[in-house]
Order: sequence, then structure tokens, then C-alpha cells
Amino acid sequence: MKLDVANWKEYRIGEFFKIKRGKRIIKDVDYMQERDEDYQFPVVTASATNNSISGYYHSYNCEANSIVSCGEVNGFFSTYQEERCWVLDTNRIFVPIKGTGLKLNKFIAFFLITILKKEMFKFSYGRKARPHHIMNTIIKLPSSVNGEPDWEYMENFMKAMWGGVFKDINSLY
Repeated sequence: MKLDVANWKEYRIGEFFKIKRGKRIIKDVDYMQERDEDYQFPVVTASATNNSISGYYHSYNCEANSIVSCGEVNGFFSTYQEERCWVLDTNRIFVPIKGTGLKLNKFIAFFLITILKKEMFKFSYGRKARPHHIMNTIIKLPSSVNGEPDWEYMENFMKAMWGGVFKDINSLY
């Protein structure tokens, strides 16, 4: 599937997401390095490795199927969190606004994260991605004939990419 950018339009992130701040907990005091029966929920930190997961906690403050951005520390580095998790206070949780037509799933999330990564340059060298900065950030997205983001196109594009990657990997063996 070829990426058609002819009908893309600019949108403000705040049109589709509320931005929620995570909460502070302390490593090796509040949350632990290894998952066990008590510490089940991944802790999302500002790390750019391991999908930003640095340990496990006994509670969660972020629902499954979420986009999380390292707003204050790692220059807007964004990840997809497939399961419920605890997000630290230096990170931001993207909460879809009801009634916008956005039904977030992993394919749409990965499409959006790719677009968000193009905006990382704006949030480095001392300029933190605070909630008002994130909400007012303009991104370009595929647009439907009615002028709304074409969520279905984004989902189908990523499904095609996903399938192609697995096909390519399988052909190596």
C-alpha cells in the first residue's frame, strides 16, 4: 500500500486528545525492577529503550491501548502501551476525546506515533513538551472527503505495513 499524502490536512493534537500527566513514584521504593504477582503493571518512564518500561507497580494510572509521551525529559519520545500501566509524572498520557471519531487501536496509535516523532525536534534543548505545547502542536494527517482525519486509512495503512514486515522477516528464514 502506497502512502498517499495528497489529501493530508493539518490538525491540532488537542482536537482529538486530552493530555493527562502521570504521577510520581520512586524506583526500588514504590516500584520494582521485576514483575511478580503483586507488581503486575509496567511503569512507563522517560527511557527511550524497552518501550519506556523500567519496572512494575501494584497499581495503574493509564488504561490499556494508550499513547504515552515522555514530555519533560526525552523530547516528546512517544510509545504505545498495550496494557494498563503506571505512567510517571514526567510523561504525558494521550486520552482520546469522545465524539471525535477516533477509536484508538494499536495500528492507529503506531501511525500517530510515527507522525509525533516528526515533531520531536521542537521539544529538545530545554523546551519541554508541556500539556499546552502538546495540545497546540499541529500535525498533518490523512483527511477524508468530509475534512475529518481518515482513521480507517491510517489503520489499513499500518496493517499493510505490519503484514509486509512479517512477510519480509519470514522470508529471511
